[in-house]
Amino acid sequence: MSETNGKRRVNLADLTLGDMAAIEDELGIDLAEVSKFRATAAMIWAHEWRTNKAYTLEDALALKPGELELVDEQGNVVGGDSGDSPPSSPERGP
Repeated sequence: MSETNGKRRVNLADLTLGDMAAIEDELGIDLAEVSKFRATAAMIWAHEWRTNKAYTLEDALALKPGELELVDEQGNVVGGDSGDSPPSSPERGP
């Protein structure tokens, strides 16, 4: 994880199949059977655990959504507004 604007930037696309296997092996979590929030915390754990073996799932679960910035391979914020454009307005029906 890196920090930008006081937020931790996490590129979940950077995880390998080995990282995903480590999640299941080390944490005993089947990613296909847990909530989106627990799976995200587990992936953040795997990302951080690469360089900090003391980092725990509890550390990842303690993070607040406002402290995170999930990004894709190009560094674009995933699932949120990057601030580059105004939000689109809903289309009107007939």
